[in-house]
Amino acid sequence: MKRIFVFALFAIGCTLAYSQVNWVRSYDVARAQALTANKFIVMDFWAVWCGPCKKMDSDMWETEKMAAHSDKFIFLKVDVDSNREIAMRYRASTIPKVIIMDASGEALWEEIGYRSASVYMKAFEEFPNEPAPTDQITKLVRETADENTYFSMGAWYQDLVKETENVRLKRGMLNASDNFFKMVQKEASTDALAQEAEFNLILNFAYRGAYKKAMKKVDKMEEAEMKNFIMAYCYKCEGQTEKMKEFMDKITSKDLLAQLD
Repeated sequence: MKRIFVFALFAIGCTLAYSQVNWVRSYDVARAQALTANKFIVMDFWAVWCGPCKKMDSDMWETEKMAAHSDKFIFLKVDVDSNREIAMRYRASTIPKVIIMDASGEALWEEIGYRSASVYMKAFEEFPNEPAPTDQITKLVRETADENTYFSMGAWYQDLVKETENVRLKRGMLNASDNFFKMVQKEASTDALAQEAEFNLILNFAYRGAYKKAMKKVDKMEEAEMKNFIMAYCYKCEGQTEKMKEFMDKITSKDLLAQLD
């Protein structure tokens, strides 16, 4: 995996220019470019025999509308016939398939088949511009990540959810956050860190709108600031002001209280 930094030197020779998007043909080069430029990757699975893929090229990728997003992402074309390992990794058995992912390879949004450019363009337009935590992603790419790296990434994706109203993007980001917090639990060197990861996993249920489920789960946890915050947040979202205030009064963290304003 470390070789992607070497491959990045050949990035210019590995790109193909369509009318509005500069496509990269190498998975490793795309990840290296995304890491260097601090961008997300739009990965398009296709094949030369795929009719809908060709229509997608002419109706979306090659249109002027794509110009607005040409600098926002790194664009990667993956031929499923010559890159079967990558296709299998991302379950691209049906094409076209488009995935938005980070430089570490964490998939955040996907769409299978081509029906309308508006579905894809909406995701591109609403995807947050928040810079990724480069140090943490670098460790993930280089396979040197530790419990703190996983926690930082879980928290970052959790915060990123607040930057978009797109339900599918939120779902993908919360799933990514879950994955990282579960890695924290797996690698945690202390019970306290494992418990903090558990609180954040429960908070993600609340951010999905599963308030009753979140409260039921957190009610079993030991008394803590995060427990009171999650209860207050859920009651706030349910419109139960008095219940919310009951738990807010137990919170001393200004940061947590500010999130309930």
